Amino acid sequence: MSNPYPRTDFEQVAATWDDNPLIQELARAVRLALAGHCAPRPGMRVLDYGCGTGLAALALAAEVAEVEGWDSSPGMLAELEAKRRAAGLDNLRIRQIDLVAEPAPASGFDLIHSAMALHHVPDVGAMIARLAGLLVPGGTLFLVDLDCEDGSFHADHEGVCHHGFDREWIAETLAAAGLERIRVETAHRLVKPDAAGVGRRYSMFCASAVRG
Repeated sequence: MSNPYPRTDFEQVAATWDDNPLIQELARAVRLALAGHCAPRPGMRVLDYGCGTGLAALALAAEVAEVEGWDSSPGMLAELEAKRRAAGLDNLRIRQIDLVAEPAPASGFDLIHSAMALHHVPDVGAMIARLAGLLVPGGTLFLVDLDCEDGSFHADHEGVCHHGFDREWIAETLAAAGLERIRVETAHRLVKPDAAGVGRRYSMFCASAVRG
C-alpha cells in the first residue's frame, strides 16, 4: 500500500516498505475485510489504486482474471515489478499514474480496491466519483482508510491532506457518487508508536458500495 499523491519519502522507503510488521499486519486485515465485502473471484477485472509495493495487487492477481496496479511512486512500482517478475504473473499490469492530475488510462473494472490512499488526496469527493465512474455496472468500490484521528498517525504531514474521515461523511459521499448498497464498518484497529514513541491505537474503516 502506498499513496497516489507524490511524496519523496516513498522513494526512500520503497525497498524496505514490506519489512515493516505494521504494514504486513494492515495488509492482512485489509484482505480479510475485502473478503467480507466483495470476495475476489475468477473472471474479475480489478484495479488496485495506490497499490504501492503490491501487497494487495499480488494477492488479487492469484484469484482474478486481471489486475491493474496504479500508483504515482516509481520506487514503489519498481518493487512491485520485481515481485511480479519473480512470481511470473502475466495478469498484473503496473502503471505509474496520479488520478488527482491525470486521466484514467483504463476503465471497466469489476472491483476497485484502494487502501490508505484517500487521506493523501486533496478532493476526496471528486476522487470517489472518479473511481466510481471506472466501475462496470454491478462493480464494487472498496476503500480502507483511517477514522478521524488527531494527526498523530503520521510523523511527517507532508502530503497528508486529511487526518482520517468521518464514516457518515464517507457513506454520504459514496451515495453522492451514485453508488448503492453502501456498507461502512471497522476494518482494523492498529497500535502504532506516535512521534514520542508511545503506542497509540488507531481505528480504520472499510467501505464498500456498488455501481447500479
